[in-house]
Amino acid sequence: AESRMALEQAVPQGLPQGGYQNLSVDQRGAVSNFFFPDEEDLDMDKSMPLEDHLTELRDGLLRAGAFTVVSVGACLAFYKELTTALEQPAQLADMGVKFVQLAPGEFFFVSVKVAIAVGLLIAFPYALFEAALYLTPALTKSEREVVGPTVLGSAVLFYSGSYFAYSVLSPAALG
Repeated sequence: AESRMALEQAVPQGLPQGGYQNLSVDQRGAVSNFFFPDEEDLDMDKSMPLEDHLTELRDGLLRAGAFTVVSVGACLAFYKELTTALEQPAQLADMGVKFVQLAPGEFFFVSVKVAIAVGLLIAFPYALFEAALYLTPALTKSEREVVGPTVLGSAVLFYSGSYFAYSVLSPAALG
């Protein structure tokens, strides 16, 4: 009871008592606007039951999984080219690095691992897109405006980092 009275007395002069809804827009801070957006920013007319949310989540996961399987399958079709391309940083620098097979099935397993890794690299931006597509209805209008550029920027930065690791870090690590 004492802490409640202390909180009620701590309200600055000129601010109405009674909670967030009674504050004007000028009196709200950026954090409170984030956690308690205005009614016009929310699209509450798009509410769905839990079963529909789970169905939408399942469909998005299935689409992302199918795209991943297709991209891994396409990479399996080009496993020799992919393996050769991943060996290039060591071959171009003339560092004396030689790739050997120590077991009979080692080239096959390395090829499958390479195809899976490259297939996942290809499928990641689409999986990120599906996640954004699923989460977008829960966002406010101002948050939705940043989803597209964020997903695109994430994909560009992801591939830029992959290219940097392949072209700069791999030769440095092997040398």
